[in-house]
Amino acid sequence: MKGALVRHFQEFPSTENGLSLTEQMSLDMLNEQSMTAGLMFKKMMTERDPLPWLGDIMYWYILGSMMQAEKPVFAVSASDLQKPWVERVLTITQTGREVLSGSQSWLSLNPPTRWLGGVKLHDHNPCWQWRLDGRNGRFIWHFA
Repeated sequence: MKGALVRHFQEFPSTENGLSLTEQMSLDMLNEQSMTAGLMFKKMMTERDPLPWLGDIMYWYILGSMMQAEKPVFAVSASDLQKPWVERVLTITQTGREVLSGSQSWLSLNPPTRWLGGVKLHDHNPCWQWRLDGRNGRFIWHFA
């Protein structure tokens, strides 16, 4: 149960850049190379996620939400938008690199409102954010 709760908490925005762990891992992959959303999902489930929990439909929803920000963190060609998610090639944008580096917060880009277990997360209101304490591996919560 502890592992599942820790993984759930990691879906709250990080204090470092405002990304959830799933969003962070997705941008990390795209920062390494452009790839299809299908390959990203496969890598997420088999290589990246410490405790895989997503189905493909929920992953496509998260990626879709990331595209709806004021300044998207990755791009998809117009022709690829007509394809199923699994075939769309995603490429990180300069904004995505800035978010990864922490020089810009994902939350400042006006991402869509979302719910995480009964907690409403949206850009203009304070929300719970987390980071790991490097000394003891414990969560440190911040309400900002």
